[in-house]
Amino acid sequence: MLPDTAVRLYYCFLQLGVGLKSKALDRSRSRDDLGAALAKTVWRTTLLNQVIVLAYLLNVPPDRLVRWYRQG
Repeated sequence: MLPDTAVRLYYCFLQLGVGLKSKALDRSRSRDDLGAALAKTVWRTTLLNQVIVLAYLLNVPPDRLVRWYRQG
């Protein structure tokens, strides 16, 4: 048998419409938007890093590479 407070709490949840098997709300669109933004950021960072490496190999001064990286 459940304690009296647990029973009262359960009935309060029922009155609020919260059952034991209530479904969680899912915002799949916002999650998809976040995934697309994250993928775009990853590609952008990868491209920037490749440009920095190429510029380094072409003897671009390191202080300029730092500025490019911080601006990027």
